[in-house]
Amino acid sequence: MQINQRQKSLIQLLLSHSKPLHGSEISQRINTTTRTLRQDIATINTFFHQENLQIYSNPSKGYWIEENDKTAFINYIKESKNDLIPANQNQREIAICFYLLEHDYEYTSMGLLADLFYVSKTTISNTIKHIEEIVMASKGLQLSISAKKGLQILGSEYAKRNLYSSIILLFYELEGTYINRYIVENYDELHNFETLYQILMSYLTQIKIMLTNKSLMIITNELLISAYRNRIQQKNIEAAVDYSASIDLPFDDIERLLKLKFSEYDKQYLNQLVAKKRRYNAINTNEEAIDVLTNKIIDEFYEAALLSFGLQLHQQQPLTEHLSAMIYYHTTVTHSEFNDLINLKLTHPFAYQVASLMNPIIKKYTDKLLTENELNSLTARLSVILDGNIKKLNIIILTDLSTSLTELLKTELNLYFGQLLTISGIYPLYRAAATANHDQIDLILATSREASLQGYDILHISPVLTMDDTMKIFAYIRNHVPSSRCI
Repeated sequence: MQINQRQKSLIQLLLSHSKPLHGSEISQRINTTTRTLRQDIATINTFFHQENLQIYSNPSKGYWIEENDKTAFINYIKESKNDLIPANQNQREIAICFYLLEHDYEYTSMGLLADLFYVSKTTISNTIKHIEEIVMASKGLQLSISAKKGLQILGSEYAKRNLYSSIILLFYELEGTYINRYIVENYDELHNFETLYQILMSYLTQIKIMLTNKSLMIITNELLISAYRNRIQQKNIEAAVDYSASIDLPFDDIERLLKLKFSEYDKQYLNQLVAKKRRYNAINTNEEAIDVLTNKIIDEFYEAALLSFGLQLHQQQPLTEHLSAMIYYHTTVTHSEFNDLINLKLTHPFAYQVASLMNPIIKKYTDKLLTENELNSLTARLSVILDGNIKKLNIIILTDLSTSLTELLKTELNLYFGQLLTISGIYPLYRAAATANHDQIDLILATSREASLQGYDILHISPVLTMDDTMKIFAYIRNHVPSSRCI
């Protein structure tokens, strides 16, 4: 888990105030919704839990950081800033262009840019000359420069998306790592970079399109930028694009993952981007032999999922297609790993456990395990299928914890078991009897040994979820699988 730029801005805002701030005021200051604000605070508190740091809240007062905790928060902000402070002229041009696009609704002063990137106004002024050339080369855009107001990029949303792509393509060879970090930090607020990468790779492989790793990384970045502008900034491409692409991305899976709906013009634009990407040459293989091998591996994987977890996956045609493509890729293409992204074993533990059943099976037939990329790819596909389709157990939490620790516990349970459990209610211990108002409760999780209620299964867990707790919950789920757990 990482803290993105918006969440850092939230921390900085609270650090600069000695009194609590109401959620509506914070949302207005950092240009977000109150719902996103609550999610950000839960993420921040989870991230800093091991440091015994948190953002405090009170319904009547608002949100604040305790004075005793401020030094630790300030030190974190100082250390993390070094990651994205431009270290050279190229990075400065990238960061300024992206910042101006993010704030295209207003002018940005050169003084603010100098403060943001820790350089002089003279350096910013010299950098702007290069940026003006980049913007002018982009059809349909203008860089408005005012001595009093500052800088603003003007033009259509389509032209601005193209500018993002132009900057990425122009600098990616030399500054790809910086661009990846910048986009993950600032635009990937749902932490979906790697999952999205795997979905794209699986789908394109399935239709026998092999993009180079560089091209696949770039289209993943471009999708995250489009999603950010769609969801956070409420900006869509407003007119038809010059559409001649023969590729249709799996937008149902992508939109479900990113929690949004792309407009038809957005989809046309993104399909067009993929069609233009560089590909590997076609690979000559014994297709018939691979088909036979593929069917054996898939059948054994489905049998293992049924025996181990009671999951009847064979009815899922998209999963079968994904497995076929993955096995084809595994047996015909030599591909490298990338290791600097999110670990799906932590973010989707149940789907990862199911995916891991494939390793001994595929090794038996190909003499090699899945690469971490392939395992993550399968995890991502299973996660999409399981989420919202599998029959979940209904649970209630009985707790004697503070509000903030209860929210942390809820966040951790949703992280580890969101595809398996539905949290139907959270109650303090003294209101345990209120659970009688809930029908069809399968399990109660309690943070105190004092909790007891006749007629219900109760698991006692730690206030901060431990590995023993997760294994205990997993064991309960596996032993109480509903008979309708086919998906």
